[in-house]
Amino acid sequence: MPDQTVFRTSEAIEEFGRSRVRTELARGRWRRPARGVVITHNGPPTRHEVLMIALSVCAPCSALAGASALEIDGMTGFVEERPSVVLPEGARRPPGLDATIHWSTKLSDLDVHPSRTPRRTRPARSVADLASWSRVDRRARLVVLAAVR
Repeated sequence: MPDQTVFRTSEAIEEFGRSRVRTELARGRWRRPARGVVITHNGPPTRHEVLMIALSVCAPCSALAGASALEIDGMTGFVEERPSVVLPEGARRPPGLDATIHWSTKLSDLDVHPSRTPRRTRPARSVADLASWSRVDRRARLVVLAAVR
């Protein structure tokens, strides 16, 4: 996993101190790609950072899901442009987030790996979600077959 460059603003303040965060943002060395999120450089975000930004903007118990979770776990062939995030039922959609959002009543350790970072659904759950979210039956079958392979 790459060094951490994406922080919730509160995490960045805890890690670096309020004055440093303000200074780096004011001088343009760091950026705010979304409300409540700080990225510790001023270049374009990498794919991994895009996923982390989407997750950081969402409610704390949210997790990367579907193709995004499988991408982090190394499965190829199903990368989607927009990150997929699953939020706990009742959580509000973050304003202005360019991601595919789903809600779930089940986000326990059986569904979300308790120790892997970034927080994401387990591979079996990710495959089932991605297949069930597919609008075309053929794609759903391909997802399941690719996972079994």
